[in-house]
Amino acid sequence: MKLDKVLLKPIITEKSAVFAKDAVFTFEVALRATKNAIKESTKKLFNVTPLKVKTVIVPGRMKRIPGMRKFIKTSKWKKAFIALKKGQSISLFEIGEKK
Repeated sequence: MKLDKVLLKPIITEKSAVFAKDAVFTFEVALRATKNAIKESTKKLFNVTPLKVKTVIVPGRMKRIPGMRKFIKTSKWKKAFIALKKGQSISLFEIGEKK
């Protein structure tokens, strides 16, 4: 698997912002991506040192189509929690503080 196709997009939520303060960043990754491929891709793209990678496969859910009586099932996807060394961060997750 190519390293530039591993990390698909960052997941920026309130919960991931709390994790980012502790140097743990959340990304949606390719379903077939391994933990080693995620580490190498993070190291290459953001020039940081990942210490630990945890992954979870999020199952698809039933979603109702508005205006119809039909339901569709969304696809499953994979989420990765990437822990970095203290003091390192990824600029995508830096959000301005309120004054």
